[in-house]
Amino acid sequence: SKIVAILNNHNLQAYNEQTGKGLDRHLYMRIGEITGEILVCLVVNGKDIPAEERIAREIKALDDNIVGVLLNSNEKNTNVVLGKGFRILLGRDFICDVLCGKMFRIHASAFWQVNRKAAELLYNTGFDMADIKKGDTVADLYCGIGSIGISASDRASRIFGVEIVNDAV
Repeated sequence: SKIVAILNNHNLQAYNEQTGKGLDRHLYMRIGEITGEILVCLVVNGKDIPAEERIAREIKALDDNIVGVLLNSNEKNTNVVLGKGFRILLGRDFICDVLCGKMFRIHASAFWQVNRKAAELLYNTGFDMADIKKGDTVADLYCGIGSIGISASDRASRIFGVEIVNDAV
């Protein structure tokens, strides 16, 4: 990809899971299917990368739809993709996209359905089966960013979202 070429041009070494050496672990992206917005996240084996501001500008210049470039630090000896911390290098740390006619703000670490059409079909089938109507209260448990509850909001009178992970909301 063009992003990998940029990283290679800056002599950033790819991470080797067996040896634990190298900086570039993963290239992680969020793409809004409806909005077209793109969030690029570089996952690295360290806290920062050389020339990070320049690299972020070069990545942003690749496409007008790129709304943010993030750096995620994952220094653990693991095959888990993301570490806990994100740092904005350029732009913002979320994309916006639409599900069931509702606009959502989606952070790099938030759970999001990867197949929008299937999610809409599943949600609406569930809402129909539950016979949700005005006057009803819906409890969206383990709600994350609230995609199910918010998607049901036109049918019910009240929605409660419950989530223990602050970053997910």
